[in-house]
Amino acid sequence: MVKDQVSNSVGLTLDEFLGMQAAAKAHVPKKTDVKVEVTVRPPPKAVKTVRELICWEYAKLMAKSAGFDKNYGFIMNRYMKLKKGEIKFSGLDKDIREQMKEERCCIYCGSKENLSEDHIIPVSKGGPDTSTNIVVSCLKCNMSKKDKDIFEWYYVLRKEQEVPKRVWSKYLKLVWHFHSLHGTLDDVDINQDGTLNVLDLGAIFKATKR
Repeated sequence: MVKDQVSNSVGLTLDEFLGMQAAAKAHVPKKTDVKVEVTVRPPPKAVKTVRELICWEYAKLMAKSAGFDKNYGFIMNRYMKLKKGEIKFSGLDKDIREQMKEERCCIYCGSKENLSEDHIIPVSKGGPDTSTNIVVSCLKCNMSKKDKDIFEWYYVLRKEQEVPKRVWSKYLKLVWHFHSLHGTLDDVDINQDGTLNVLDLGAIFKATKR
């Protein structure tokens, strides 16, 4: 597990923060609370659990990085290797190093004006206040996203279905940690909307009092 050297507001590293999260009860919404607001492209029928979904989404990310994002065979090959443990996710520390090399601009829209920091997984919903969960964002995008799940924000408000690579990479690794700690990697349809898709990944996070 990645050891984040940047502490949050109470002096916890990412490992320590996740350790505390492990003792918390996972959030599973009631079916009556679910509101379907957007159509999301589903994964292949062979992808049946949260574990497999994260592997599938990460395989797509790997394919995009290699220039094979339209090559289904390449994506499926990487998916199967990830699922079997033959290849691993890169560490969150790699994302942080690469982020530091990039030009400072909004990760969402590319603006260089009024820059701030955005927590990919909102702190108000259990996201850690560490560099592993932070990206550069302009104030406009930051205010628009607020405490929304990244996929929900992109699909519902922005009307887009492609999250920036750096955000996507960090998010998938963070949700893997959280689902692993809560024992929900092998769950199906966490948000109880009748299907498994990327919106299930963030359904485990609930609003917390600060």
